[in-house]
Parts: sequence; C-alpha cells; structure tokens
Amino acid sequence: MLGYEYAHESGISYKLADHHQTMSDIGIFCSGAYKYKSFQLQPSVRVTYNSTYKTNVTPALHAKVDLTSKTQLRASYARGFRAPTLKEMYLQFVDQNHTIIGNPELKPEVGDHVEMGIEHQKAIGKGTITYSVNTYYNAIQNLIALAIFNNHGVLRQYANIETYKNLILNTKGKIALSQLTASVGAGIIYVEKTNITPQHNIFECALTGSYLFTKLNTSVNFNYKYNSRQPVITVDQQFLYTSPLHIANASVQRSFFKKALQVQAGMKTC
Repeated sequence: MLGYEYAHESGISYKLADHHQTMSDIGIFCSGAYKYKSFQLQPSVRVTYNSTYKTNVTPALHAKVDLTSKTQLRASYARGFRAPTLKEMYLQFVDQNHTIIGNPELKPEVGDHVEMGIEHQKAIGKGTITYSVNTYYNAIQNLIALAIFNNHGVLRQYANIETYKNLILNTKGKIALSQLTASVGAGIIYVEKTNITPQHNIFECALTGSYLFTKLNTSVNFNYKYNSRQPVITVDQQFLYTSPLHIANASVQRSFFKKALQVQAGMKTC
C-alpha cells in the first residue's frame, strides 16, 4: 500500500503569539504484508516533512504468529515522530481557572516503541472468555509535557523532558455472554529517572460491566478506573505529585422505536 497525507494548521487569535501562526505536514507512507502459514509480517515506512522541523523518517515492523486457533502472539517495533502543535508552541490561554502559556522553543518528540503480547480465547457455554498479557517499552527524546509553576497548579507551560523511558506490563480479562459483558484489567508502569523526575512506578486498574435486559431493551452499565499518584514537572525543573485518581460511572440506557432513539441517564464520581 502506498499513500500520502497533507495537513495544514492555521490559527488566528489574540490568544496566539503574534496573533497568526501556521504549520504544515506532508507525509508519504508505504506498507507491505507477507504471510506464510500461521506467520504474518507487515513492514512500513513513513517520510514526513514538517514546515518547521524539516524531514523525518519513521519505520515500523509488525509481526503476528497464530500459536493455535485460539492463541495469538504479537510483536512490533515502531519509530515515532511528533512535532509540537500550534497550541503547544504559541497558545496564551488565560481564564479564572487556568493560565497556559505556549513555548516556541519546543523540540519535536522522537521515540522508539517496542511491544509484545499474547492473547488467548476460550469458549464457555454460549460465550467466550479472553485474556491477554502485554508488555511495552518506550524511549522518547524531548517528550512534550505540560509543566506547572512550583506549587501553583493553575499556571502551566509546555516543556520538553530530555529523555523519557518507561516499561509497561498489563493484563486484561474479558467475558462475553449472551446478555452480560465484563472486563477487568491491571497494569504497572515503570518510569526511569529523568533529568527532572525521579524513578517511579504508576499503577492502574479498570473494571467494566454491562448487562442487557432484552425484553426491556434496557442495559445497565458500570465502569471504574484507578490511577495511582504521578509526578508532574514544573517550569523551574522541579516536580510535584498528583493525587491518586478514582473515577466511577454508572448508567442506564434504553432503546425506543427499534433502536432509532436511545435515552441514557447516569452518574459519575471522581
């Protein structure tokens, strides 16, 4: 497959530095696919020209092996490139709750991403259960992050983290029956020490569930997510910690007129 992509971003606002800024991206990409029995390989490459940051080449390679008819092993490598947006470079946004200042000195993100995972599916009665384990490694140069002024979360500015590396391990299980669908997942992120932040771990977990009352055309849904505390950088090269985050949602949804109309009511806590 061969293709191209063109994107042009233009902003005119008193909230932008100099009131008018533009940026363009032109990308040419190609990919191929090779299959031999239970093995699949998909290489690709993309060449991107950015009007501000010039040319960058990002290759990728994806592989999949069907160990059995119910078990798949996947692995991939990808090189990444992301130029700062106009908002990150030039926005000057001020209101009662936020002050966000762009940074025209931002450098583009360049990174390497490696992923490997295994997934197994098993039939249980009239339903299925699926569970998977995945691991990821990311190494990013000049990660773009929103930095805060020390001890003042309202004042923020975009900044680069010179080197950012993390290792992610997560597992997920899902069950799907005729009327019930539920999933649970958990993961831990190991983040290496940077020039600003210390080495730290981030834990997260999620739980979702849905039950359909077919005679009533009504479903009850629930999801919960937890994220442990995380460090955030400050513009004076210090760091603070956010509080752990709990988010829970519950809703009831009903369909009318052969699903032409859907009405939903719910509640959210965080």
